[in-house]
Amino acid sequence: MRVTLLLDEHVPRALAKALTQEGIEVIHVADTPLRGMADEDLLAEASRMGCAFVTYNVRHFAALAVRWANEDREHAGLLLVTRRRPIGEVAQRIVRTLASYAPDAVRNATIYV
Repeated sequence: MRVTLLLDEHVPRALAKALTQEGIEVIHVADTPLRGMADEDLLAEASRMGCAFVTYNVRHFAALAVRWANEDREHAGLLLVTRRRPIGEVAQRIVRTLASYAPDAVRNATIYV
């Protein structure tokens, strides 16, 4: 089983392209009806879809992940990009990170990239 990523709408489309070129299945929020959805609803929808969620919005989503853990709520994985880097570097960090996890181990994990 491979991990599919749902990218937050503020994540550059170039990152989606770079990850796709690395063989990772990617869905960009901006290309879906999820556009403009609240953070918590996005994480819930990503989970429903079975997608790990990728965002640069570390502050909001880190707090959300803690709250969900305290409430015993599950998600399909959360990758938090901690700072702006060149797209190629972010893509490689995500690729290496996913390669180091068994697909099932990403579930409910909050991973800082």
